[in-house]
Amino acid sequence: MNARLERQLRLLGIMVAASVVASIVFVYALGHTSLTAMAVAIAYGLILSIAIGGVTLFVLDGPMRMWLGSLSFTANLAVRSAIYAAIILPTQFFQLGSVVLGQPVVPSATDFWAAVLFSVAFLVAINLVLGVTNII
Repeated sequence: MNARLERQLRLLGIMVAASVVASIVFVYALGHTSLTAMAVAIAYGLILSIAIGGVTLFVLDGPMRMWLGSLSFTANLAVRSAIYAAIILPTQFFQLGSVVLGQPVVPSATDFWAAVLFSVAFLVAINLVLGVTNII
């Protein structure tokens, strides 16, 4: 295994761990304290962080790196945001965390938008940390 792949896998592991912890904190803050709610939170954390982290580290910072680097900052941000939205919105809309664990799907517009906003805010924070890490 080369050093770049090892670094990417380490970053992905950190992103997954941080996402799972943040998901548990988010669900707990919403007042869902049952073990089932925590398990669903962990499932969402795993699904979203592996999907977004994998795409970011192995596609956007891999084969697409040169093309994205040639774009303006605004265009680069728009492309990345569209890709992230294409992962977050269907995951939250179809409640994949609940589906994966075999839990009943309960449609709630409030919970959907709260989860989407949390996912986006957490994603922005992770990207800022990764950006600073890459600069250093």
